[in-house]
Amino acid sequence: MRINRSIVFVVNNLGYGGAQKMIAFVAKSCTTLFDKVYLISLSPQETLIEVNKQISIRKLNYRTGRSVREKLNYKIEVIKKLREEIEHIEPVLVCAFGADALFISRLATIFKKIKLVGSERNAPESYSKIWKIINKINFSFCHGLVFQTNQAMRFYGKKILDKSTVIPNPYLDVNEYQKPFDGKREKLITTAAASFEYRKGIDVLIKAFAKINEKYPDYLLVIYGEGPLLNEYKKLIKTLNIEKYVVFPGTVKNVSKEVYNSSVFVLPSRNEGIPNVLIEVMGVGVPVLATNCPPGGPAYLTDNGRRGILVDVDDIEGMANGIAEIIQDENLSKKLSDRATEILDVLDPQKIAEKWKDYFYFIIKD
Repeated sequence: MRINRSIVFVVNNLGYGGAQKMIAFVAKSCTTLFDKVYLISLSPQETLIEVNKQISIRKLNYRTGRSVREKLNYKIEVIKKLREEIEHIEPVLVCAFGADALFISRLATIFKKIKLVGSERNAPESYSKIWKIINKINFSFCHGLVFQTNQAMRFYGKKILDKSTVIPNPYLDVNEYQKPFDGKREKLITTAAASFEYRKGIDVLIKAFAKINEKYPDYLLVIYGEGPLLNEYKKLIKTLNIEKYVVFPGTVKNVSKEVYNSSVFVLPSRNEGIPNVLIEVMGVGVPVLATNCPPGGPAYLTDNGRRGILVDVDDIEGMANGIAEIIQDENLSKKLSDRATEILDVLDPQKIAEKWKDYFYFIIKD
């Protein structure tokens, strides 16, 4: 099947993050379905992800002002510019990734005979009350919606549910580290976050590691990433007197390469969709422990605790016990490592790409 029209993807920016990786993947997949594929970044920020050469990239000048008036003026300005781009391209469908991009795309396509699909990337519970209302209104005007988990899809009620689908993220980290590590693992407990924010729960992991350090002082905690809470984490580490045992290497592009031979990878988040970093490390067979956080991404990836250990959100004691269980039991570590790689088949990129294309085709032909 082939659609002799264009599709436009809209995202806040093309920096290095999960939503950006996914929109690049979906856009690339659509080059075999649509005549032309456009990727519009609302921000002029530098492109840090790899984008297929067949995709035309356009960048707008979206800024966030300080005052309410500035914010409103910038929002109106970017809506006008996006509308101009859409009028010039004349796509059959616009797909927006993220709440803000969808809000802007909705207003930019108003009164246009264009199909609008939204892709929700965050946990619905993480939004403020006003944004939950905005999302529900936006979703009601969309022709289709793509969620990462069933729990997220059900959050907004039956009217939204009836025109929605669930498509998880694919396993994309294909490299020489794809084959699981087969040897004695290093005494490393690792984690990674695109940005150090409260919802990532790094503070909980640090506190859990302090308990691990009492029994296993030969293990290091390596935390990849950067962000606004870095100094707070360092203060916490100093307070817990574990400075010698915690390392912050910064942001890395290939997390699986860095954590390939670690004893356990921990995802301590308070909420997550389908976390790409967990997919990547499971794909190379690293034993994982994750929180059973909304809207159910880690539970889905670990098959409710079969492919990795699940603990409650903010459960410091449970996290410490789970980590200890993995590092002291080689049989459990090997079993979790073997099961983790099942994700390679479950989230095969070709299968996920077909789901996106089939859904777009359904929306257009409906």
